[in-house]
Amino acid sequence: MNRKCFFVVIMLLFSVYAVFGGDEEDILRLKIGNSALKEKSMTVYPDKIYAANTGKSISYADMIRGMAKSRIVYVGETHNSLPMHQIQARIIESLYNQDRK
Repeated sequence: MNRKCFFVVIMLLFSVYAVFGGDEEDILRLKIGNSALKEKSMTVYPDKIYAANTGKSISYADMIRGMAKSRIVYVGETHNSLPMHQIQARIIESLYNQDRK
């Protein structure tokens, strides 16, 4: 299964569980993120992108290059903000354009 299909399958699974629920035991759990950064915080400012591992500001291109190395990129949220959805779509498009496989 290619990465694009895998991503779509994962997103569909999350959607099904979100809509239909399930017992606490039955919910799909996926550990994400760097465990060394758990419970850490950093100061951020608007209109900047930050690398979580360094806390420093990075360019959009550097962010995409860093994300492209990941096997899975999970884009999700709990809001209904059109500007944020547009940014998420731009990130997904940039990643896809970097590696269409």
